[in-house]
Amino acid sequence: MARKKGWLRSQVEVFPARCFTAVSYVLPRGVALSLGRGLGRLVCRCSPAYRRPAEANVQRALGLDADQARRVVGESYAAMGETFVGFATLHRGMGWDDLTIEGLEHAHAARDSGRGVLACTGHFGAWEFLIPVLARHLRAPHLVSRLRNDILLDMLRRRCGDALVSIIPKYSGRDLARLMGQGACVMTMLDQNAGRNGAVVDFLGRPARQHTVAGRLADRFEALVLPVYILREDGKLRVVFEAPLSFDPALGSEDRVLAITRGLSESLEARVRAAPGQWNWIHDRWHNATDERS
Repeated sequence: MARKKGWLRSQVEVFPARCFTAVSYVLPRGVALSLGRGLGRLVCRCSPAYRRPAEANVQRALGLDADQARRVVGESYAAMGETFVGFATLHRGMGWDDLTIEGLEHAHAARDSGRGVLACTGHFGAWEFLIPVLARHLRAPHLVSRLRNDILLDMLRRRCGDALVSIIPKYSGRDLARLMGQGACVMTMLDQNAGRNGAVVDFLGRPARQHTVAGRLADRFEALVLPVYILREDGKLRVVFEAPLSFDPALGSEDRVLAITRGLSESLEARVRAAPGQWNWIHDRWHNATDERS
């Protein structure tokens, strides 16, 4: 019975993805993405249990009033709907003419370094399109994912094709260490709450627990930690490769790890402040953090 329930749950979870995949074969990409935005706004209106905490997060983090926070969260939901459809349209290719890239020299330097590269981003902007961008301008990436639905994982692999080497389960430290030692490129999203094991750093003016994996891999394997984002702007996409994060080699090991961890938090904060509607505010980034910053 437990196995049957697991199969049924997997089918229910994958049903929306299959629907949007079918739609993506029929509609022009622009129309499909607009449909996704509309669906996202509809979900926002119909899910007050998630919307209201998100609005409270926006008010506390950005100092906005209730109406402003409502608009930011509405845009965030719309962006999530667009992202959902974006995955379904990955098989069509990128549409490179609608994309601009800043900081490409950082990507090429990382590619030519021979070192392992952690391409660090968050649930921000059109992050689903980073996989083909990394494959074209850096190296075909491995993706760290928390997805547990095998059907969804298989759909993601087929949508990305040769642009995606493999999918690594979240918290698979041995796999990450092996790939960094081999000089591979790994794409990971480090903007969610790291739980009790994360380092407490400042994020948007409040203490939050940040994942330290990037700092530890940089410290142990001399991996390059490369913040990268892809923003939606007036129907086009803008990719930003930031300079790799660094630390003072004179620091102790834990301080080196913390320097990278703080750097990633500050990088994401700057992007969120500049375009708050493109970040996922539903997740409680500040849960379980103390007032003692690392």
